[in-house]
Amino acid sequence: MAGGKAYCPSCHWNLDIATAATRKLYRRLRWIGPLWFAIIVLFSFGEDNLIVKIVPPVILIVLFLYGWRKLRSDLRRLEAIGAGIAVPPPNIAAATVEQSTAAMQAEVAERETHVLYSLPTPRDVRMRTRGKIGLGIVFVVFGGLAIFMLVLLLTFGNGSGGTPAPPGFKAFMLALAAVSVLLPILIFRSTLKQKKLMIGGQFTLARVTGQWATRNGNRISYTFTDASGQTFNGRGSDLARSLFEGMTVPVFYDPENAKKQVAACASAYEVVLPGQ
Repeated sequence: MAGGKAYCPSCHWNLDIATAATRKLYRRLRWIGPLWFAIIVLFSFGEDNLIVKIVPPVILIVLFLYGWRKLRSDLRRLEAIGAGIAVPPPNIAAATVEQSTAAMQAEVAERETHVLYSLPTPRDVRMRTRGKIGLGIVFVVFGGLAIFMLVLLLTFGNGSGGTPAPPGFKAFMLALAAVSVLLPILIFRSTLKQKKLMIGGQFTLARVTGQWATRNGNRISYTFTDASGQTFNGRGSDLARSLFEGMTVPVFYDPENAKKQVAACASAYEVVLPGQ
């Protein structure tokens, strides 16, 4: 992994993309780091407290030097691999295990893809564990928020202690309560659309064209061709962080409107394969 992109040092898979991403981050850091340092120094210049004046610039310098050296090291290693210069992995045993695991996962994914192509519709699907947990959290959090808003409305809607409620208080509380009720319903409807596509939608393999990291997992962009030969693009989440540019991802789409689509990795549901 380098520049947020996975690559294989042996077969050079995704090496050019990882090199380009690392080089881009390295160039950005060379001017973003000094810029932030100048901003922090400017804002802390008038401070009388030595801790406030010294600590933030020192922390920024340490972070900048660490990131700069890390990216420079990664970039040199990638360029050396691309030039055909042998660069031994830091841990040969760990690298071997990682490659073996990746090969096994690829083999399993290929088998599942062949099975999915052969499965007739309607397919048997089930909600993933993460989908159940996510929906449960959404309903509990937003349901609790709606109840809290209603309690505030009933308690302070007509004012408190002889003081009238602020203008628009009731409308504001009712709007927040309505939003807290509608959001879980909309999210649940979205999962039902995913379920419908995975049960009766057309199955195909899409090619991943982009990948970037987010706080709760990766996001990917992909492209695929429907049965009529038209090309469509889509985006989705990749919580497993296992998909990168050039790889394939299963996609289910509506044959009558391929814009209605869902990537298997982004769905709250999964297809139940024979024997599961």
